[in-house]
Amino acid sequence: MAKEITDETVSQLSTHFAPGKIPTEAAFYSLIDWATLWRQLFGWQDGDQAYHPGIGLQVIDNRLAVKTGDGIALEPKGLALRLQPNGGLMLDKSGALSVDGTVAVSAQAFKLLPEETREQIAKLLLNAETEGRKQRTENR
Repeated sequence: MAKEITDETVSQLSTHFAPGKIPTEAAFYSLIDWATLWRQLFGWQDGDQAYHPGIGLQVIDNRLAVKTGDGIALEPKGLALRLQPNGGLMLDKSGALSVDGTVAVSAQAFKLLPEETREQIAKLLLNAETEGRKQRTENR
């Protein structure tokens, strides 16, 4: 049987493993997918109990958090960009993020892309992050 990643939430998944329930094969696949996702987010190696979060992540008080720095800040509504004057990234007159005022980056435009294209972009970004981690490991 081919494994398919589901979009079940953790609370939905937990109902399959409630007392008196018999989890299905699909429920176990879902559980494994969730475990794999969290393992990757925390950077756990096989048999490793320490946290090694990926690039841009950190563990604070046993919780996964986004690292902030000069360009990113935590705001009540989420993450915010702290753009520097003449720093390369800027907001244009319409409020879209642009690179040096020439290449516009818009979340709305990204949302309009076909799902397959968005998935390909996400895979490229994930692969770039994975390659960066491999290089850092090799350089140690």
